[in-house]
Amino acid sequence: MVLGQSHEVMMGFSYSTREKMLEELRESGIVDLLVIGGGITGAGIARDAALRGLKVCLLEKGDFASATSSRSSKLVHGGLRYLEHRQFGLVREALQERQLLMQRLAPHMVHPLPFLIPVWKDSPHSGRWIGLGLGVYDFLSAYLKPHRRVNRRQVARLVPQLNFANIQSAFLYYDCQTNDARLTLENVLSAYQAGAKTLNYVQVEQFLLRKGRIRGVVACDLLSDSHLEIQARAVVNATGPFADSVASLLKSHRASLLRPTKGVHIVLRPQVLSLPCAITYFSAVDRRVMFLIPWQNFTLCGTTDTDGEVEENGFASGEDVRYILDSFEGILGKNVSISPRDIVSAYAGWRSLIAHPSVKRESDVPRTHKIILHPEGLITVAGGKLTTYRRMAKSVVDFALKTFRLGGSRCWTHRQPLPGAMKFSRRAISTLSERDRHLLLTYGRRGELVKRYSCGEEGQEVLHPSLPYRWGDMEYFIQEELALKLQDIFLRRSHLFLQDPLFTLAIAERVATLLQKRLGWSEVVKRREIENYQKYVEDALKWKKAL
Repeated sequence: MVLGQSHEVMMGFSYSTREKMLEELRESGIVDLLVIGGGITGAGIARDAALRGLKVCLLEKGDFASATSSRSSKLVHGGLRYLEHRQFGLVREALQERQLLMQRLAPHMVHPLPFLIPVWKDSPHSGRWIGLGLGVYDFLSAYLKPHRRVNRRQVARLVPQLNFANIQSAFLYYDCQTNDARLTLENVLSAYQAGAKTLNYVQVEQFLLRKGRIRGVVACDLLSDSHLEIQARAVVNATGPFADSVASLLKSHRASLLRPTKGVHIVLRPQVLSLPCAITYFSAVDRRVMFLIPWQNFTLCGTTDTDGEVEENGFASGEDVRYILDSFEGILGKNVSISPRDIVSAYAGWRSLIAHPSVKRESDVPRTHKIILHPEGLITVAGGKLTTYRRMAKSVVDFALKTFRLGGSRCWTHRQPLPGAMKFSRRAISTLSERDRHLLLTYGRRGELVKRYSCGEEGQEVLHPSLPYRWGDMEYFIQEELALKLQDIFLRRSHLFLQDPLFTLAIAERVATLLQKRLGWSEVVKRREIENYQKYVEDALKWKKAL
């Protein structure tokens, strides 16, 4: 049995763990490095610093990965389109990180995915130009299968849903797919295992200054509404699209660092498109690059790229969804139509792009990152992309060590696998049950731990008729992954909200009762949590009424 290869017993990561970490910080709240932000960048920084032997504290005002880091295209890729802007260094770096994640750090959740690029008659790029770009992509990568050209007949056999009348030829190349929220969470777990204090629902409200220099923060535990002071030798602002908001707590902050852009995806029900590969195409609306991506029997479609003000809970609008639907025009065959009824859910995230006044088009903004040292001593990191998070984290910790003389050893996150990492034969996957395949490709070695919570009559109970979840998984999320709210469970520890949002409303009462038992909620707190989640789902589905 593949899952039986697990040999490491995980320490618990629950509400009681969180209370203990808070108590220790109140008693002796002094750390080497304090990281604000629990997205992929902040989690990566905390992990890197903790593995170097530093005393680390990570504070996230919401849940881990509750913003951009759970609302991406769920790809680990080099960024083929960045070659058009001659960002060869960024593409090379991303492809190296893709290989590292796939082979060593997270092989259980970073998987090869074939992409088809049809050459349309009205394509903005010729087949020769696309082939040249893919050749450069192969050269910079040198690991996954090289691209190949396919003719119309081969395209028809591979993806019969496409509009062949408009296709001249096509190319097949490879990138990778991941679970963005879980990639973030495993970095948090790794940091915690290395000794870091990793806390969700703790918000930084002000900086502690001494002689004009930052010496720590005042933070509020949002669950108990209690405050604590944490002294720190260095503080990092890794809050992604909220970096300007955090930096504005300083008097020196003036100009905006970011140009945040909104990226929206829609999720199509399984019966609509059953794609054997992802499709790269150009929007019929504005010719920007978009994707159709097979994802857990569903299909992801997106993404948009529009300027706007960052919202705390960003939701897809009717206009966003309509844009994606209109982008399909001419792409799919006459027998294939996609309507709003085919959409299960939609989600929106904000990219934290560095402001470049000279760049007008949103999608042309470079995806590089930048480290800023404010006069008061705050380190802010902004920009970047999911795939290169580990290198971003390394550069930030290197900078902090040098600037504030924190000590610590060299970086070795490139050598240390994430907690669930395990290698396995791809052929072995086909012999597994749907449940065991889900455990392997979602949790890796930690799948054995999940199975322990799925014992007994209640634990083994099938949660959803067509999804591989068990009732025991809910207990696991609470006891081992610090899930504290319904949104944590339905949006990030699982994908139940994206796969069947109305079903989550049906089981919200039962899951809230479990949270009540484990977290000691009163009946009033439980009712408020259910109402808050109901309001979230209502807001997240408002796009339906606008179409």
